[in-house]
Amino acid sequence: MKDPLVSVLLLTFNRPAALARCLDSLSRQTQQNFEVVLVDVSTPPNDALNHALVKAHGDRLVLRHLLRANQGVAANRNFAAAQATATLLAFLDDDCIAHPDWLANLLEVAGRHPGALVGGAVQNGQPRSLIAQAGQLIHEAVDRHFNPDPNNASFAPGLNLAIPAAGFEALKGNDGRFGRFGAEDRDFCRRWRAGGGRIVMAPLAVVAHDHRTDLRGFLRQYYGYGRGAWIHHKQCRTATDFDLANDLDPDLDPDLDHDLNHDPIGSHLGLVRELIRSLNCQPWQQRLPLALLLLGWELANTAGVLHGAFCEARSKLWRR
Repeated sequence: MKDPLVSVLLLTFNRPAALARCLDSLSRQTQQNFEVVLVDVSTPPNDALNHALVKAHGDRLVLRHLLRANQGVAANRNFAAAQATATLLAFLDDDCIAHPDWLANLLEVAGRHPGALVGGAVQNGQPRSLIAQAGQLIHEAVDRHFNPDPNNASFAPGLNLAIPAAGFEALKGNDGRFGRFGAEDRDFCRRWRAGGGRIVMAPLAVVAHDHRTDLRGFLRQYYGYGRGAWIHHKQCRTATDFDLANDLDPDLDPDLDHDLNHDPIGSHLGLVRELIRSLNCQPWQQRLPLALLLLGWELANTAGVLHGAFCEARSKLWRR
């Protein structure tokens, strides 16, 4: 395709069934002028299955299938962005199903807010699972906590957002030091706002996300987010260690961005309050199991943060 309007950057890892659904949803988009850059970090034999899926969609999508060793979400997304040819990048994960007008709505909001990072909405793709429902409650609480004003938001999830390619490149993409832990999107949004960038939410740009449905996967995911949260807070303490804010706007006052000088404990307590309010809105027979799952989220997340702090302290002792 010559001069696509947007490059959809899609990551996949050992989930051929989910990838098939995701590609099907992209083939049904009402906006057709786009390319798909699929970065595949799967291990054999899944990469062979993925290759067959790509071939099957070859007549419906402009799609490039790129194999790569898994270096974590941040580095994998940076690699995908480097292969894109459009001036607008749209990020999507393989366990998401994009609604038919997902891309059209992202483009519409991006057109009304030139230069902004546009975040889409996320629905629960597994509504019959209580574990997935807990994951959705956490996502919605995060959205309400960080984005009380959708036209001046603070956070957009990395699995559903659009950003000008030039802006992504100016920030040197995601911080690869997050490795395979989560929170790289939170860090990117912090640096984007620190550089004077704006985040706008697009509530009609919807994807259905397959939240974890097994308890072990649920706890491991939020433990990883806790490890990533520690890295994020460490980056906040060093302020300009990686955010490049001065390169984007030398006159910017970093105090204008609350995420640069935030109170992590107060912020987390605010998020917990949002979760309690969400829990009280659930059917009474689901409240206890959901409360236990949210307690598991809290413990797993806290364990990840504490582990990160322990590893940093141990590293400092060894350097002495």
